[in-house]
Amino acid sequence: MPRADRASERVRAVLVGIANPNTMDALMDLAASLASYADYGVVATHVVTVPPQASLGSARGSRQIAAARRVLVSAIRAAADRGLSVRGVVEVAREVDEGLISAAATQRAELILVGHSDIEPGADRAEKSFDRIMHRVARGTRSDLIVAKFRRETVTSVLVPVGRGTNLRVTGLLAQALAAAGNAVVRFLHVVEAEAQREERQRTIAGLLAEHGLLEVGELEIALSDNPLAAIVERANQHDLTIVGADPRPSLAESIFGSWAERIATQAECTVLLVRAKRS
Repeated sequence: MPRADRASERVRAVLVGIANPNTMDALMDLAASLASYADYGVVATHVVTVPPQASLGSARGSRQIAAARRVLVSAIRAAADRGLSVRGVVEVAREVDEGLISAAATQRAELILVGHSDIEPGADRAEKSFDRIMHRVARGTRSDLIVAKFRRETVTSVLVPVGRGTNLRVTGLLAQALAAAGNAVVRFLHVVEAEAQREERQRTIAGLLAEHGLLEVGELEIALSDNPLAAIVERANQHDLTIVGADPRPSLAESIFGSWAERIATQAECTVLLVRAKRS
């Protein structure tokens, strides 16, 4: 078979990082929605880290490798319960971010999906460590990145804040996948600070949604507030899940997702999906 034909038959992949068994079911729910809607193949990976003084090969046959395989077996079973076929890959690396970046490249993953739960004891310290790792992954990978902050067990309503510069390629895909799963109502939100802006912004945002085939996915709300961030957080707290795209061009002084996205993720009480679209 010609090389071009083999490449065209390659299944698109989403790489799901499995580290905490408590987030496994929620991650597999998201992966199953994406796989069903967008025909993704799913690869679950667990990263085993090796200290600098040891060789990477020293991990072979170790207890950590055996534990990683057990974690992946659990993930594969959780996926099977959802009618989803998943491959498991143990990745050995110096750091977790290096392992995720390497696995995504090896598996040719278009998406990396990772999650953290902040409803556990000692969650604040764990979340800060998780965020540092995810910022390094976002800077180092060529794949699109979805970082989930899980706070709700079920998803029946989804909020998608939309700005004039919002990249809707991945956030829109997530909204479509969750809506297609049949159990989530989607609402798009844009906030204006003056009533005079409402009509023009309604046309602009509706046009942006139409370009991505999202007008039929959910209703668009144009809200009026002199504090847009507070308005978004207030609306987010009325939903089970909020999908926040990265700021178009966050400055070097800001995080990789941008200050607005990070503040929404920190202040909202619902589950938040932070999206960083990297691919062209």
